[in-house]
Amino acid sequence: LVVDDQEDLLAVLTTFLEQAGAEVAPATDPRDALEVLSEDPAAWDLVITDFDMPGMNGAEFAGAIRKASATLPIVLVTALPGWKGRSGKEGAPFVAVLGKPVTREALVTAAEAAIASRLLTKGT
Repeated sequence: LVVDDQEDLLAVLTTFLEQAGAEVAPATDPRDALEVLSEDPAAWDLVITDFDMPGMNGAEFAGAIRKASATLPIVLVTALPGWKGRSGKEGAPFVAVLGKPVTREALVTAAEAAIASRLLTKGT
């Protein structure tokens, strides 16, 4: 699940991941993404999100995801160097943070590592 309010960047992130063989569900609104995710949290392997979005920032979105799934890995992709100060709390639940502009290699590597770490945590 990839969430970014900028449609052009969302398309790029989606393409990068699909080229690596992933099935991607893109969303421009974190509230819509949260609704879909909450219906079946186990159906998702990874969430990649922007930080600065209207209505809900990435830290708030990640906190809401944690209520639906404590183990779902979340990767933050942001252009904001000071995102931690805007997150409202330290230790927001991101397994990786990537700066924009992000390269295909960095995104795919972070996604694969996040999914692998979840599989190791689950013991599978």
